[in-house]
Amino acid sequence: MKRSLFLFLFLSLSSLSLPLPVFSVILFASFAFAQSDEVVPNESLVVEGIPKIPAALADTVMRYSEFRAASFTSWHPERREMLIATRFADTAQVHQVKTPGGARTQLTFFPDRVGNAIYSPVNGKLWLEHGGVYVLANIRGGGEFGPTWHEAGLKTHRQRIYDDFYAVAQDLVTRKITSSRRLGILGGSNGGLLMGVEFTQHAEMWNAVVIQVPLLDMLGYEHLSAGASWVGEYGSVSVPEERAFLASISPYNQLKPYVNYPEPLIFTTTKDDRVGPVHARKFAARLEEFHKPFFYDEITEGGHGEGADKKQEARTDAEYFTYLMMKLMDSTGPGQRN
Repeated sequence: MKRSLFLFLFLSLSSLSLPLPVFSVILFASFAFAQSDEVVPNESLVVEGIPKIPAALADTVMRYSEFRAASFTSWHPERREMLIATRFADTAQVHQVKTPGGARTQLTFFPDRVGNAIYSPVNGKLWLEHGGVYVLANIRGGGEFGPTWHEAGLKTHRQRIYDDFYAVAQDLVTRKITSSRRLGILGGSNGGLLMGVEFTQHAEMWNAVVIQVPLLDMLGYEHLSAGASWVGEYGSVSVPEERAFLASISPYNQLKPYVNYPEPLIFTTTKDDRVGPVHARKFAARLEEFHKPFFYDEITEGGHGEGADKKQEARTDAEYFTYLMMKLMDSTGPGQRN
């Protein structure tokens, strides 16, 4: 299982007059050029429908050699700006470059690698262009900022992961960027576990929860699919202290018949050979037992992901965003009523 949580916050504005938060839109909705004297990016940078990178800019980036390594991470077809990732010794950085050969704006400065600085056409087309706001919550426990960042959320320390995520949501509401009525969350795999924990610990905060290929039964996970290989991450029920903690966070075990939960969308695949579909099935069955509403989708193909091919992935993405729009946006557009 990957360390990165692959989780996001999706929300719509409580009022159209509210400004968009800079960190949620500008940082991730970037960056490209379309000029003459263009060059084709190397194989790792080929993206369908994105203009070629100008030779002048490519030459400028190559002059970042004093940072040991530099690479394009993302660009935008309409803005004269892009993101460049650089490395020097033990430091990784992401820079915003506004014009070919122009001044750089340092966006991050962390030891070890820095990830997730990309432009997502799916989020852009299916969410941002419909008036939604996209937020990426950087929380402890992932591998984005090095070993210390990851180790802060291991085993019985994992509650701080869930508290970090909730703190981001609280801040969005406190600053009136959104309200719980218009706040939704999405996460898969390890992030699916996060979604389940947030769903059970803070049911009142969300109006939409997308739980993708998740871990949800944390008292039984060691005996399901590849679960035994993740004991170093989550802990083991054979250790009393760790069992007690796992019981306290396990979404399947923490579901209560008297709590008003938001109506979630649970997604899994029959052929998931990493987490397996059993977690999602048991969670859905428990919700049904408690007479709680939910959406459930289990596709046959696809393994531990959204589908076996691009067509299936597109269908799954469309399903996610249809659900999010249905739950968070009014038919007349986002922000028309509280």
